[in-house]
Amino acid sequence: MNRMLVGLGSLILSSLAVAKSSESKTSLTPREIFRKTAGQWSGDIFLLPKKGNYMLETREFEPRFWHKSHLKGELIPAHPKSTHGVAWDYDLKIPIVFYDPSGRWINAGQFEELAVQQDIAPTLASILDIPPPAKHGGRVLKSALSSRQSATRKPPKVIVTFVQDQMGRQYLAAHPGRAKFYESLIAKGAHFKNASVAHVDVETSVGHAAVSTGTWPSEHGVAGNYFFHGGLWRQIAALGIQLGPDASSKSPNPNFLFSPTLSDVWSIARKNKPVILAVAPVPRAAIAMGGHGALFKDSAKTYVTWMNQFGSDGSWTTEEGNYQLPSSFKGQLIEPWVKDIVDKEGRWYGHLLVKSGEKSKEVDDDLISATPAAVHQQSALTLKAIEELKIGIDEETDLLWLNTKATDFCGHAFGYESDECGDVLTAADDAAKKIIDLVEKQSGGDFMVVLTADHGAAPMPELSGAYRIDKSKLRSDLNSTFDKRDNNIEAIQVVTSSQIYVNEGELMANGFTMQDVAKYLRSYKAKMDLPFNARHEFWLKKGKLRDAVFFEDVVLKSDLKPM
Repeated sequence: MNRMLVGLGSLILSSLAVAKSSESKTSLTPREIFRKTAGQWSGDIFLLPKKGNYMLETREFEPRFWHKSHLKGELIPAHPKSTHGVAWDYDLKIPIVFYDPSGRWINAGQFEELAVQQDIAPTLASILDIPPPAKHGGRVLKSALSSRQSATRKPPKVIVTFVQDQMGRQYLAAHPGRAKFYESLIAKGAHFKNASVAHVDVETSVGHAAVSTGTWPSEHGVAGNYFFHGGLWRQIAALGIQLGPDASSKSPNPNFLFSPTLSDVWSIARKNKPVILAVAPVPRAAIAMGGHGALFKDSAKTYVTWMNQFGSDGSWTTEEGNYQLPSSFKGQLIEPWVKDIVDKEGRWYGHLLVKSGEKSKEVDDDLISATPAAVHQQSALTLKAIEELKIGIDEETDLLWLNTKATDFCGHAFGYESDECGDVLTAADDAAKKIIDLVEKQSGGDFMVVLTADHGAAPMPELSGAYRIDKSKLRSDLNSTFDKRDNNIEAIQVVTSSQIYVNEGELMANGFTMQDVAKYLRSYKAKMDLPFNARHEFWLKKGKLRDAVFFEDVVLKSDLKPM
C-alpha cells in the first residue's frame, strides 16, 4: 500500500509539468487558451501575470482579512489571501478521471492525451446515449469508453460527478497520502494525466459551466465569477445574479446560463423521471451543475441547493421558482459540526471559530466555511438526501453533482499548501468515499464516478516570492493615464483576474489606442512590500526586486486568430 501511494504521489507530481506539444496534443499554451476564451463575453485585453503573481481586490489587502497559516508545524505570519484565475499550470492542471467498478462503461488506464473540462459532458452524453448539450465545445473521450458500453446501450443507475473546488494537481501534490480515496480513483479509473482547464478566467463559475455544458464562455456566457454586462455597464455575479434596488431579497438564478447542461438534456430525454441533485455551498457552482431546472423547456424542478449567503448560521437554501430543496437540508444549521472540531476556546488550529458573546456563543461564518466542519455538515446532509431521494434505487439513471467548496475557501484563506488545507482535503476525501459507499449500496454497484476540479491555485506568495497587486488600483492607474475627459464615462471599465474590458470609443476620444494600453501594461510594476507580501523582507534579502514588472504577456483580443 505504501509503495502504491508513493507511486501515486510521483504520478501526480510528474503531471504538474507542462508537457511538450506532439502529434497527440498534451497541453495548451496561454495564448491558445486566450483564443478559446475570446468572444462576445470576454474582455478586450487578456493578461498573463508572471508566474506566481496575481491580483486581489483593495479590501483584501486590509490586515483584518489576513490569516496566519501552518506549514509542517511552522507558523506563516498573517498574510493576504491566495487565489487563482490565470493561465499557468498551477491554475490549469486538474484531475479528470472516469471510474466504474464493473468495467461496462469505462476503460481503465493512464492516458497521455490532452483532456479538458469541456470533454466531460460529451463523454457522459455518449454513455447516456443523448446528444451533447452544447453545439460547440468538447469532444467524446473515446479512449475512456469501454467497448462493452456501446453494445449494451444501458447506462449506469447513477453517475456521480465530483467537481472538487480548487483541488487541482497542485493541491494533491502538496498533501501526498492525505486523499487516499481520490488517489484510488486515479489509480483504478480512466485517468487523463494531462487534463487541463482551457479557458480564462480560471474560476469556479466558469469551470463548473464548462463541466456541465461542455462548451466555452463565448457560448455558455459565464465569463467569470463576476463578469462585465455590456448592457448594464457594470460587473455582475454569474449564476448568482441579483438585480434591482433590493438585491439581497432576490435569489440567485440560471437566467444568464446560455447553454443547456447535461442535467437539462437528460431530464427531458427521460421525461423528468431521473433524480437530478446538485449540492454546492455557493450558487455559482450548484446552479452550473444542476442546470436550469423548471426554467428549461418541458423540464420539472430539480434538486439544487447551496448555503444561504445572507445568513450566518450555515443553513441551506434554493431558488424555489426553478428548483427543490431536499427535506434533509431544511433547517440544518452548521453549529453542531463546528463544535466537533474546536477546542475549549472555540479555536481550530488557533483560528477563532466560535466567538463568546454576552448571552451565547455565535459561529464565525467567515472562517468555518474553510474548515472540516463545513465538509462534515455538507456530507451528512448529502448522505441523507441520497437516501431520501432513493438515488440509484430504480432503473432510471440519476445524476448526482457534488462540489466541496471548503477546499477552495481554505486555499484562499490559508494557502493550499497549509496544514489547515491538508485537514480539509482529508475531510473531503473521507466524505467522497462515504457518498460512493452509499451509492454503491443503493445501486447494487451499478454506478460510475467522475472526479475533476474546477481549477487549481497559485502558490502562497509568502512561500514563492511572487507579487500581488491591487486590481482596483490598476484600473484607476489605467484610467488616470488614458481617460482625461471629465464625462463620467470610463475608458477602462472592468479588470478581472485575466481580462480587461475597455470602452474603446472613450479610449479613442482621449487620443489613445488599445496598443497604447497594452504597452503600458507590459511595463506595469508591482512592489515587494507590505501589504502585498507579508514576508517581503525575507524575499528582498533573497534578491527579489522591490519594484518588478508584473505581467508576462498582454494580448489584445483583436490580435487573437480563431482556433
